[in-house]
Amino acid sequence: MGTVDDSATSRTTSPQPADDAQASAATPSRGRVHIDLVDITGRLAESEIQWLAGRGLEVLKHLSLVGRLSVKIINDQEMSEAHLEFLDDPSTTDVLTFDMSDEDGLDVDVMCCIDEAERRAAEHGHDRARELLLYVVHGILHASGFDDIEESDRLRMHAREDEILTAIGVGATYDRPGPRADGGCAS
Repeated sequence: MGTVDDSATSRTTSPQPADDAQASAATPSRGRVHIDLVDITGRLAESEIQWLAGRGLEVLKHLSLVGRLSVKIINDQEMSEAHLEFLDDPSTTDVLTFDMSDEDGLDVDVMCCIDEAERRAAEHGHDRARELLLYVVHGILHASGFDDIEESDRLRMHAREDEILTAIGVGATYDRPGPRADGGCAS
């Protein structure tokens, strides 16, 4: 695939309907990666947004992926509505992935729930940005052919998440020492 040129767009928005807050990401030129990260909740600090966008680029480079990744940070209510609409499940979840990729490269939208990230981060002793990054990696892996429906696939996917996070210098996040109460990600 060649050298990955990168660009990242990140912005914080005040709470508003998801349709109004859709981020438009320009189609990247061949061999480039474009990340558009939007915090619909307005709860992330600019430093957290920049960190997430930067680490997201590192993940894509590490995996030699090119194309477009759009990340939208939403709350429990918005996630529950999306989860119901797309998967017929009214509960909230951590991450939903919408993969429109083709042979020309990555084209993925990822919705990450900040409320779930805050709950899990507190439970596991790390910050919410790190938990949100785990959700971004999870979405990228879904777009790369991984699935987590069967137990063996779930274990393989979460091990790969931690391998990637370790490779980019963040460290294992899903399988850190101590029990993890959630049975996996529903996306």
